[in-house]
Amino acid sequence: AATGAWTFSGASVSITGATGNTLAVDTNVLVVDATNNRVCIGATDPAGSFEVTADGALEAYLSRYSTDASGATIYAVKGRGTRASPTAVVDGDSSLLIIGRVINGAAGPCNTAQIAFEVDGAVTANQRPPSRMIFYTNASNSGQTELLRLSAGVGIGLYGVTAVVRAAAIGAPAGGATVDAEARTAINSIRTALTNIGLTS
Repeated sequence: AATGAWTFSGASVSITGATGNTLAVDTNVLVVDATNNRVCIGATDPAGSFEVTADGALEAYLSRYSTDASGATIYAVKGRGTRASPTAVVDGDSSLLIIGRVINGAAGPCNTAQIAFEVDGAVTANQRPPSRMIFYTNASNSGQTELLRLSAGVGIGLYGVTAVVRAAAIGAPAGGATVDAEARTAINSIRTALTNIGLTS
């Protein structure tokens, strides 16, 4: 076995024709599984395309230092077709799904709450499609329930609640009736707030 430091200058390293863990740094610091095309940090048997695992503290940092206002960016890309020949997404496609999973027995990890980022309407070529975010939770031993949906034109929509058409704004009184101006302002502000959260339209 070779020991000491290796230096490659102006060269590339290619490992081909091998199976299993073709690259292992310090046993499990970084492992490349050529059989399943997976990479793992912290173990020798990656559970997915890319896994980071640890017994104890586990933190991830994305650091960006620059003279502009931009911070670190995370992109999740969804396309149909293949990477070499991609095609456009369609209504309902998910670009990103974040799922919390827990260990609760020998059966392995099970899903808990999740957030879905989805296309929310017709897709026009070379234009940004409409989108939505959907938040899900679940009761004990049950499937996911949609609790909150954010989409174009709806700041906050409550699942299972149908928006009602709001009444006309309360204007100045006529025919001698008295409606306090401050009361009218307060009531109309409530109407606007209900519309902004999707309870009225």
